[in-house]
Amino acid sequence: PWGVVVESRSFYNLMFWIYTLNLTLALLNAFPAYPLDGGQFLEALLANVIKNQALRSKVMVVISVILWSLIGLTLYYTLITGLYRLI
Repeated sequence: PWGVVVESRSFYNLMFWIYTLNLTLALLNAFPAYPLDGGQFLEALLANVIKNQALRSKVMVVISVILWSLIGLTLYYTLITGLYRLI
């Protein structure tokens, strides 16, 4: 669409993987768990709902542990069942 012609397939593949890696890192950074930016954003939103700092911190820790555990279980299941071969 911009008039750029890519002659080299290896260059195209490199640009695709760089794009995919950047998008994946951006989405991971937006994940609403500590210590990522999404966790900081979620804590700021919770500050409007939960005024007690100690309770808010405990809620954030619980949310973070649950979300990171789900990611860990997903990675474990992917490796054990061989789903990574489909990528």
